[in-house]
Amino acid sequence: MQQVEFKSKARLIISKEVLAQVSYLHHKVGNIEWSGLVFYKIVSGDINDPATLVLKAERVYLMDIGSAAYTEFSPDESIVDFYQKYPEALTMKWGMLHTHHDMEAFFSGTDTEELKSNAGAHNFYLSLIVNFRNGGNFCAKIGIIADIEVETKYKFSHGLSFKGLEDSKPTLDKQLLTINCVIEYELDTFDFDRYDSIRKAKTEAEAVKKVTSFNRPSFPTPSNQLNLGAQFGEGFGKSNPYIPKTVSEIESYLSKALSLDTKTADGLKEVLDHIKKEQKQYGEAFDLMFWDAFDFGLNTTYYAVFGDTLEIEHHNAFFKQCIMCLDKYRLSGYPFYDKIIDIFDMYIDVDEPADFAVETKKTPKIHKFSNENQLSKAIAGKDKAFLKLKKGKKDGK
Repeated sequence: MQQVEFKSKARLIISKEVLAQVSYLHHKVGNIEWSGLVFYKIVSGDINDPATLVLKAERVYLMDIGSAAYTEFSPDESIVDFYQKYPEALTMKWGMLHTHHDMEAFFSGTDTEELKSNAGAHNFYLSLIVNFRNGGNFCAKIGIIADIEVETKYKFSHGLSFKGLEDSKPTLDKQLLTINCVIEYELDTFDFDRYDSIRKAKTEAEAVKKVTSFNRPSFPTPSNQLNLGAQFGEGFGKSNPYIPKTVSEIESYLSKALSLDTKTADGLKEVLDHIKKEQKQYGEAFDLMFWDAFDFGLNTTYYAVFGDTLEIEHHNAFFKQCIMCLDKYRLSGYPFYDKIIDIFDMYIDVDEPADFAVETKKTPKIHKFSNENQLSKAIAGKDKAFLKLKKGKKDGK
């Protein structure tokens, strides 16, 4: 029998009840094929126009537990018990449902033959295949047996013709017409919307991960911490750790924190340029992932270098030094500059001793330096203008 498939597709809604029944049977039966009747109703549309047809599978009635590769059944008198329990099913249509358990959900040659065999007993017939691979899938076709008129015409070469053949009458041939079903699930719109929002966020983050080096923070691992310790001095991890003081040391720390890579050899400007490029290219998707990761990276890099041994005044002084190192990039066209400063500012503890008190407004007052040498002096506590600024803070000015 020839098979012809419609281009248009119908919709099949899987009810919560059917979802629960299929899940239960998969759990109980495991890697064995089982089958039964699926009762369904027409929600809207018409079989004559498949694109408008909407069906809803309402309930499953188990008929057979077979083997790993085969299941079959014939409806019997037990169906009476089902109708007594669920009298509403009397107004429904029924078709066949069976599982491919841990195999793909698709119409095999055997499944297509089953469709051909049973579709003739119905004006149209639903066959539904399920599995539990990859979380579970549903696959469905509608089968219709149609009589096709076939007209036989004979043509011969060499001018031959035979009397009687020219008057042959059309004959009837049978074809299996199939309609594929788009599977939908009976869930609250809230559940669909929640899935869509989480999937969108995940997809955007994954898009960034494929192309940016910011997606795999490499800390805190012992090897990375040791690398930091070797770079920043013998006091690493001890009660008096070495605190980075020079511009190059602090910029190295900033490069590691901003690149989310404690092994990076890139300079601070290279890292900032890369952030700018990624943010411009990926927009919200980049922001969605990067800033939380940077906050984590800043915190983890800090503890990798200092542990929890720094006194509050040294802790605050270090982060102020970081802000000062970043100041020379303030007017360099980095749109995220203020965001970085805000995150660093959050790490400055306002409860430090009075001798190291800072202004408690959101963004601390930052001294401007004309060159790197002056900045180095300020960090070392030798710049008069900076000392004056510190004295002003101490005096509450």
